[in-house]
Amino acid sequence: MIYKTSFLFFLILFLSIPANAQLEIFDARDFGMASSTVGSEPLNSISKNPSIQTKGKKHFISIHVINNYSINELSPISLKSQHKLGENNCLLAGLGKMGGKNFSQQYFEAGLSKSLGPKLTAGIKVSYHKWIIPESNIENNHGWIPEIGIYSIPFKNFSFGVIVRNPVRSRMTTIAGNKIPAEINPGISIMMSEKLILASSALQVNNQPLNFQTGLEYRMHKTLIVRCGIRTLPLSQSFGMTIKLSDFNLDIGFRTNPYLGNSTALALTFSL
Repeated sequence: MIYKTSFLFFLILFLSIPANAQLEIFDARDFGMASSTVGSEPLNSISKNPSIQTKGKKHFISIHVINNYSINELSPISLKSQHKLGENNCLLAGLGKMGGKNFSQQYFEAGLSKSLGPKLTAGIKVSYHKWIIPESNIENNHGWIPEIGIYSIPFKNFSFGVIVRNPVRSRMTTIAGNKIPAEINPGISIMMSEKLILASSALQVNNQPLNFQTGLEYRMHKTLIVRCGIRTLPLSQSFGMTIKLSDFNLDIGFRTNPYLGNSTALALTFSL
């Protein structure tokens, strides 16, 4: 009985949280800016937008750990990598896990980003997710989720990006008709000055209300960057910082949530 009750709780949680919040695939910079960086060039790190190729270094490996203080099952850990192939192509890969003894979710992903010109790049990524209920007679669920990204710099100091996740409406294989939510996430980034960046995005998940996110990033020093953000659904705030140390970055983020509780994010990114 306890396993069926646990399964029901996490199934309700799964269906009531937007797709990108289940095992949210983001970087700690995005975490500190309230998930608003879909249209923003990453700072020597790996972007959540699969179309963006980071300038400078060719190879990145990052480790992300998120701790939710209220619900341990919403505390993921992930490993991501990026490998540039020449100037026009980039390979992406990652894997992650979250959950506890009653429920867990695992994923791995692979993708390709390609430059289509001096002002436009596009990317595609496919991730395989598996939801596990240990010691239960309920069959585990799994599914493939495709993702498409576009990133453009139409003019100086302004950039635009968009992610379309699960456009084909994949479903969990063992629950007939239970399709995984589709989402579209466009965003822009404006460089207000050499030190200040404003980012804003919107997230539409199926027929749910539109969720808006806005974030600011300020470079206080060549080794220290601070940021903050706010999102509307649910109304929550984010804060963060990056400490740049030679060939690696330490990212720290904090996010509030009135329903799921507060979370912190830590990420260590190595450039090779």
